[in-house]
Amino acid sequence: MYSLEYDPYALNKAMKALNIIFIILILLANGLLIFKNVRKGDFMYKPKTLTILSLAIGDVLLALFPVVVQTNMLFNIYAGRQCTVIMPADVYMYYLITFVYGCGLVVLGWEILSRQKNPGLRSMSQALIASSVPWFLGMIIILPLGFANVDWVTCVGPSLAQVRATYIIAVLLPAIGTVVSSGFVKSGVLSRVLHTQTGSNSSPPNQFSNPQINAPPAYSAHGSYPNYQPQHGYTLPPPLVLQTQPGYANVGYQQDRFGNYPTPTMAPVVALSNANLEKTRLLVISVVFLLLVTPYAIYVLACVINDDDLDRLGKLVYIVLGNLFFYLMLLRPVVTPLLMLGYSDM
Repeated sequence: MYSLEYDPYALNKAMKALNIIFIILILLANGLLIFKNVRKGDFMYKPKTLTILSLAIGDVLLALFPVVVQTNMLFNIYAGRQCTVIMPADVYMYYLITFVYGCGLVVLGWEILSRQKNPGLRSMSQALIASSVPWFLGMIIILPLGFANVDWVTCVGPSLAQVRATYIIAVLLPAIGTVVSSGFVKSGVLSRVLHTQTGSNSSPPNQFSNPQINAPPAYSAHGSYPNYQPQHGYTLPPPLVLQTQPGYANVGYQQDRFGNYPTPTMAPVVALSNANLEKTRLLVISVVFLLLVTPYAIYVLACVINDDDLDRLGKLVYIVLGNLFFYLMLLRPVVTPLLMLGYSDM
C-alpha cells in the first residue's frame, strides 16, 4: 500500500506541546476536584468522597509520573532509556490507572446501594476500605501481569500474548464492567426506593370509628371550638399545634388537631429524584470512561500486535490513529474529574 510521507520532527514538536497541555489540564481538573472535596472536612468518614479523592490522586500521579516521563523522552530522544523508569511508567499509564479507575466506579455504585440501605451509617474504616479496594486489586492483578517476563537489562517487554491479555483484563473488562454495574445500580436502587415509598403509604387508623362517640367539629381559625358540648364523657383534644414531623422538616408536614401526621408523599418523591440523578450521573461517567479508554486498547490489539493490519493501514495512518487514540485516552483524566465535580455533591 502506498504510504504518504510525514515530518517526524513536526510530529515530535506537536507531541511535546500536547503532552505539556495535558499535564496542565489533568493537574487543574483533579486539583479542583481534590480541593472541593477536602474542604468539606468530613471526607475521611464518607466512602464516596474518599474514593473520589483516591481516584483523583491517581490521576495526578498519572500526570506527574508517566506523562512527564514520556514528555522527557520526547525532549531527549537521543538519551538512553532507563528501564527501571520507563517500564513502571508504561504499566501505570496503560494498565494500572485505567483498571483502578474502573474498579473505583464500581465501588461508587456499591456505595450508593450501601447508603440507600443505611443512610446514617458513616465510618472511617468503611471509607478507607472502599477507597483502597481498587488499588489493592490493581496491585495484585495488574502489576504481576505488567511486569512478568520483563527483561530489565535489555528493557524488552513481555510477549505479545501477555500484552493482549493485559489489555483485555486491565482496560476492556473494567470499562465494560463499569457500564454494566452502573446500569444495574440505577435499575436496582430505583426499584428498592419505589418499594420503600409504596410501603410507607399506609393509611392512619380512624380514631373515631366508634359510632357512639361524636367527633368534634372542625377547629376554627379563631382558636376555639364554637358551641361544642362534650358527649359521653369525651374530652376535647388540644388546639392545633404547628409542629413538623421529625425527618420531614424540610417538607413541611404538620400535625392535625388529633396529633396525627398526614401520609408522607413528598419526601419519598424528593429522595427518589435525588437518587435517580446521582445514579444517572454515575452511569454517564461510566459511559464516558468506556468511550475514552477502549479505542486505544482496541487499536493496540487490532493493529500493533498484528503486523499484517499495520502493513495494510500504512505508516501515516498508523501514526495518526495511534496518536489520536492515545490522546483520547489522556483526555479521560481531564473529563471524568470534571464530571465528578457535580457527582461528589449529590
